[in-house]
Amino acid sequence: MKIELEIIPNDSISDAPDEGGYFPFAIDGPKEYIVECSLISEVNPEKLTTQWMQQINQFPIFVMAEIYHDQRKELEQDCNFLQVHFETITSEKKNDCFYKMKIENTEQFSALFPYFYGNGSSNNLVLWSLKHDVFSYGKRKFTNSCYDREKQTVIVNMKSTSCVFWISYDGSSIVAISNEVMFSLMNNE
Repeated sequence: MKIELEIIPNDSISDAPDEGGYFPFAIDGPKEYIVECSLISEVNPEKLTTQWMQQINQFPIFVMAEIYHDQRKELEQDCNFLQVHFETITSEKKNDCFYKMKIENTEQFSALFPYFYGNGSSNNLVLWSLKHDVFSYGKRKFTNSCYDREKQTVIVNMKSTSCVFWISYDGSSIVAISNEVMFSLMNNE
């Protein structure tokens, strides 16, 4: 499999959300390592990501995913069948909402990841974190807002051991934002 890794310098990223930029959600707390894994056209992103999460093996995985309205019923049926705990959070978008889920094992992740990747590839916001629920939903000012007002957004509350993944625009890459030592081998100096 071919993938490209790129280190994103911490000083190029604002704590405030940046609609259409890095990152379209708020990040509170430290972020030591930011690595973008670009997916080359031959790569099956669903298989690669599922294998990656299986190899890391740091369950539970907590997901915050913006899901299109027409997929909600099927997703909820699959979550119930797989015994995945979820809650919904209404977004400002008319027909979509966020699902916050707790995934306990590889089988659950593998079964639900097509929803996540499909929505992330369609520029819906999809994030997941290892071992800790770091997601909330609240108001923040965006860096590129033409009005001085706050908008509802996902907030990532990074802790010293947090590791969060984001499906970037059009599903072209997966970005890891981490304070975990496993990402320190990729020195960004």
